[in-house]
Amino acid sequence: MLQLALDAFAAFFVTVAPLNAAPLFAALTAGLDPAQRRLMAIKGNVIAAAVILVFGILGDDLLRVLGITLPAVRVGGGILLMALAAEFVLVGLRGSGIFR
Repeated sequence: MLQLALDAFAAFFVTVAPLNAAPLFAALTAGLDPAQRRLMAIKGNVIAAAVILVFGILGDDLLRVLGITLPAVRVGGGILLMALAAEFVLVGLRGSGIFR
């Protein structure tokens, strides 16, 4: 059980990427006073936690009602990752001067 919780937390931490989100949050809230920034951070975390909890609890049932299987989700995720990787490669090639 502990291993499952650690695996879930690691996947969540990598997905959310708080170290990447911190500079974005700082830039978007630069004009606010510290109390407003704190309130915005708390609201954002509460909303994110609520969404994760709802989909964590009801996600299987929602997919079942919609007729979506787990293998279909895996294939869709793989296609999205492949498209993203292809975009990265093409942008890298454009930047190198091969495609201009």
